[in-house]
Amino acid sequence: VVNPTLVPDPNERIVLEAYVRYRIILLHAVQNEKQAAAADFDILTKKYSAGQPGFLFVGLARAFMDAYSASNGVTTGCQSAITYVRAHLEIFRVFDIYDFNSGGLPTNAFRISDHLEQICPFT
Repeated sequence: VVNPTLVPDPNERIVLEAYVRYRIILLHAVQNEKQAAAADFDILTKKYSAGQPGFLFVGLARAFMDAYSASNGVTTGCQSAITYVRAHLEIFRVFDIYDFNSGGLPTNAFRISDHLEQICPFT
């Protein structure tokens, strides 16, 4: 068995920080903390501008927040986020290096349908 050699990504921390901020926004929304969700969204948009690593999650968070704010519903926000991801499948590339099977080897059996719910699990 040959174990793969991971190539360090200098942007990994930045991108994961953006993803984590998006997830915190979701948690605030689920807990009906609208002001906290809006504050974290503001932080995300100020920290990650177009062309920078992590910017994909600004678009994802915007899709969620726009629908969530308009409908006052997390489910609607998640549906919008999932629609956004379907149009921006490059978001999944962020997680490619973490997609391992139970034996610790990378898996090539990636199916989008298996991962959409992970992007916004409150549908």
